[in-house]
Amino acid sequence: MRSPASNEGGDPASPGRWGLKLRGLDLRGLGALALLALALRLRVGLSAGVIARDGIGYLETARLFAEGEWGAGFTRHTAPGFPLALGLCARLLGRPPSEELGVALSALAGALGVVLLGLLAGRASRRAGRLAALAGATSPLLTRLGGEVLSESLFVACLLGSVLALTAQLRRDALAERAPLGVLAGALAGAAYLVRPEGVLLLGVAVLVLLAAPRPGGWRRRLADAGWALAPALLVVALFAWTIRDHAVLGGSQGGAWKLTLKRNLSQYLSGFRAERAAGNLGAQLLHLGEALLATSPLLLAAAAGWRQRARLPQAASLPRAELALLGALGLALLSAYTLVRSDPRYAAPLLVLLTPPLAAAAAAWTRGGPRRLRGLALALTLLGVTIGWRPPRHEKTSYRLAGETLRTWGARRVLAHDSRGAYYADAE
Repeated sequence: MRSPASNEGGDPASPGRWGLKLRGLDLRGLGALALLALALRLRVGLSAGVIARDGIGYLETARLFAEGEWGAGFTRHTAPGFPLALGLCARLLGRPPSEELGVALSALAGALGVVLLGLLAGRASRRAGRLAALAGATSPLLTRLGGEVLSESLFVACLLGSVLALTAQLRRDALAERAPLGVLAGALAGAAYLVRPEGVLLLGVAVLVLLAAPRPGGWRRRLADAGWALAPALLVVALFAWTIRDHAVLGGSQGGAWKLTLKRNLSQYLSGFRAERAAGNLGAQLLHLGEALLATSPLLLAAAAGWRQRARLPQAASLPRAELALLGALGLALLSAYTLVRSDPRYAAPLLVLLTPPLAAAAAAWTRGGPRRLRGLALALTLLGVTIGWRPPRHEKTSYRLAGETLRTWGARRVLAHDSRGAYYADAE
């Protein structure tokens, strides 16, 4: 009989030597991986060549929130979720929003996302949870976005948090336990929508899974569960939609009409829909996702090997069907939205994290062959991810920072250039 100390983490109910047991949570393992993720993201972010162009808009909106200009902040064309969080952090710290503070917030959100990813995959086994968290911590794409003044890391954290609460709600029997989880899932889905408009897709997917997932209880229970999750999310969506109702969309004149965002609304994309363009967007987005997955090739290979052994695994060592359905449906919904809009390497981030839990669960089956496999896979994942992701982003564009700083010393008030970053670092128009 094996002692708990010799368990390599395959059983989610046993402590294992990698983690502490506190109601089944792998605190030591996930905490260490979160610190690794935070260190990598801060290192990459604070050594970046220049800020991302979208980051300039986020900082401008965050300054409005920090100064208490709530109406002006919510009616800018940038999505308000990330700037709102940054502005509130700045107010708490008593300092104006800055590039460094934005990087720190994004890195913290990225580290939180790693923990949530581990908890989500940990439904299969502790080994799967650690592998998913390690893949998230060392992913070059997630590391780079977690070191940027961008909203992707916060969006991923809200998305994973909502999915985790929804899957927990599905497992509960008592209403007193299901209702708070549903409210939490809905609130995080609403937050995801404020961070990025495509977060609204989570509402439809959540309702579909809550109504259709096989579990005890009749339709009354299912409708109640869907209502608990929908209420807070719809409240957030309705309040924001009402706030921006009379404001024009960027590049359009949809003032006085209901819309989900002020950047470009769904009707604009639908009116310009072309099948060939959508096919091109789909192909390009799948390529971006493939590039992101390539950096986790050890996990992919282990998952392929583990998939062949799935018949010999106990049912408890695989992800529940409802969770797989939720991850798959949400991934397809997001991919469809990106196909309609455009392709972007950043859009691969939420798709990547939704694929990671099932891949980690399959890879965990292969590592059951012995601790050497687990250590070898962990080492390969870390070395590959860190090697690819260690290079600071946009270091070849440092000239924008140098030019802006030079112009600032000369007292420039306006800068005429094809890129806004020169003016940003010159503190000029």
